[in-house]
Amino acid sequence: MIVSIGMLQKLRALKVMAHAESCTDGERANAQKMLTRLLRKYNISEAEIERSEVYWLPFSVKSEYELTLLGQLVAYVRQDSTEHFVFKRHKRYNGRVYAEVTNDEYTELSRLLRIHTKALGKELEYSVQAYVQRNKLFGPGKSKGISEMTSAEIAKVEAILQRASIMTKTKVTENRRERLLTCKT
Repeated sequence: MIVSIGMLQKLRALKVMAHAESCTDGERANAQKMLTRLLRKYNISEAEIERSEVYWLPFSVKSEYELTLLGQLVAYVRQDSTEHFVFKRHKRYNGRVYAEVTNDEYTELSRLLRIHTKALGKELEYSVQAYVQRNKLFGPGKSKGISEMTSAEIAKVEAILQRASIMTKTKVTENRRERLLTCKT
């Protein structure tokens, strides 16, 4: 079971409290009891609490889409969709955010972010092409005929047109086309 950062912080605080001389005997006993119960619940040892140190580590994100993707990946890696996750933006570097994660999480998140960012980029490219097709935002010019396309290109075009068919047309494009038609007549 993956333990959230918040729970790790709570477990560390309970461990400190269970051994703190500044606490009363009753507080230490209660802290130790809670710590033992939570360690059993999450099936981890006191040593694992110490190994899972949390750091503010950098992630490179180029857009709000990638930042959203990173947040979703954090929830996926931690298997915790209820946790509120905080990013800190770097003041000098626009494309860098810092997240409070363990080294293991950082390694996994970096790998997943690379994979999913590339896939998201392809999907966004297809979506833009579909949007352009749906709203007919292209000028006059020679385009490839279907016979000149490879089967992979045809499949890509079909996927774009399928995506375009479910998109809503923008009013700006519709109004512009209507004005052009009325000007020509």
